[in-house]
Amino acid sequence: MADSVSSSSPSVPPPLPSDSGTPWGFWPTFGMGVAIFFCFATVQSVAMTLTVIVLNLEDPNGFGEIFENIESLALDGLVLSLSMAVSFPLLVLGSILFAFLRKGISLRDYLSLRPISWKWWVALPPLTIGFSLFIGWLLKLAGAPESNEWMLQIGEAAKDHLFVWIGIVVFAPIAEEFLFRGFFFSDWVRSRIGVWGTILLTAI
Repeated sequence: MADSVSSSSPSVPPPLPSDSGTPWGFWPTFGMGVAIFFCFATVQSVAMTLTVIVLNLEDPNGFGEIFENIESLALDGLVLSLSMAVSFPLLVLGSILFAFLRKGISLRDYLSLRPISWKWWVALPPLTIGFSLFIGWLLKLAGAPESNEWMLQIGEAAKDHLFVWIGIVVFAPIAEEFLFRGFFFSDWVRSRIGVWGTILLTAI
């Protein structure tokens, strides 16, 4: 009797194979990355321009001189602080948004948000410092100037506004990692260019 009941009951189909999902693809990722960076650069430029204008509304020389000197004025500590506050989050949020919209792959896998071993935490700082010193030595041999005037101005601005220092040392590298070593890298490393091509492109 039990055999007849079991044979007459509808059979359950086997589960479908799971699809771990993949990123968007080389060219879609490139296009989205360009869009993210374009939004970032546009918002930063607009924020800088508006801040410079607001800070110089009572300038007796008028707007003409402001726009002639806007490049130097944009290196003011307050201007840099405000422009960073509104522009750098776009790199992080844009990367997260496009990764989230891609169905079938988790945000963690897409952006490679995985913890690293404590051994790397110990090894990476001296390796990074050593590599930086080596590159500086090579640049000196090549006759490159020892100091960059633009970076010196940034450093002076950071003295007056803590957020400039935080933005350059903390926030900017994190945003860069989300876009280049997260959004771009995880996709391109699966493409035809492979690991070394991806490292070269993201480094450039």
